[in-house]
Amino acid sequence: MSSSFMRTSTASPSLLRVNFVTTSSDQELAQFRQITDVDAYYQANYDFRVLLARYDLPWCLLSYLYLRDDHRFDMRISNRIDVDAINIAHTVQLESIGRPPNAFIVAVRADFRLRPWAHYHIVQNGAQIQKDTSCLYVWPQPGLLPRNRARKGVKTLAFVGQTSNPKKFQIGNLAGTVDDWKGLFVGDNLEFRAPDVSDWHDLREIDVLVGIRSFDNAPHDTKPPSKLINAWLAGIPFIGGADSAYTQIGVDGVNYIRACTPDAVIAAVRQLRDDPAFYRSLVENGSRAVRDYTAEATRDKWLQAIGGPIRERYRRWLEQPRWKWWRTAARAELDMHYTNIRRYARRALAARMKY
Repeated sequence: MSSSFMRTSTASPSLLRVNFVTTSSDQELAQFRQITDVDAYYQANYDFRVLLARYDLPWCLLSYLYLRDDHRFDMRISNRIDVDAINIAHTVQLESIGRPPNAFIVAVRADFRLRPWAHYHIVQNGAQIQKDTSCLYVWPQPGLLPRNRARKGVKTLAFVGQTSNPKKFQIGNLAGTVDDWKGLFVGDNLEFRAPDVSDWHDLREIDVLVGIRSFDNAPHDTKPPSKLINAWLAGIPFIGGADSAYTQIGVDGVNYIRACTPDAVIAAVRQLRDDPAFYRSLVENGSRAVRDYTAEATRDKWLQAIGGPIRERYRRWLEQPRWKWWRTAARAELDMHYTNIRRYARRALAARMKY
């Protein structure tokens, strides 16, 4: 990157410019701009499947690719802040960009802390909503290959996502380790899988999906309902924990199953195995519920947010006194210092625990 900020001319002054900011190199961005079919490109490119797991790309790259053809906006993707645009960037990325100049920032919060100096936030859980915030879910799994309709019965279960938790049945992306989960179903002669990141899209041989972060009643109010949405799209019953995101869009016993203990998971799996009618009802109800969360529906919600509350907040920002712009910059400096202190403290604590 030659610079963290840029000022460019707009091809059509009448269009509102929206700049999705990523950490990608100029060469990577040039390749991304050539993608015409997201699903086909994802399925055909191993490196892209792995790369897309990076925190900023599911939000900023996919949003650019899915929204760029809308004629009402001038959609762009870059690795710099554009002072003449609405800039949408992941909150973690904003830590490395530095103090923003006179630029309008929309922070994608995801499951990280609020960026206090951003002018607007995009969140992924209804519990995160506050002033100047829109709740928008990350895009459904690109290139999704749904369950093979010829499959019969329940033989294979899976968790699709980052496991990254070494402790037995403790809080993380997956409650416990993959070996813990395999042990739950030994007596039932069922297979449990945790596919590699490059295979997250391929659900053809999966009969039940699980998404349980902890075996308790923790609501995980910063987490999204993405795993439930992808299960609906794949035509696979989903067993989830107490995540508030699941209850915000789903109904326990109707289009997914809520389970907060290992015994409850085993009981749910056995019910799905032994009651084909119940299995089919969850799939059918999920296929109806997911109509509001497809890529097309997600696209509409993004465009409504950009063209509605985000655009209005941008208009108000443009009209405010210039001294407020520099007040925002000062708040950003304080936030960066606070972030650095927290980072150093975590490193020191980790080093101390090591010894």
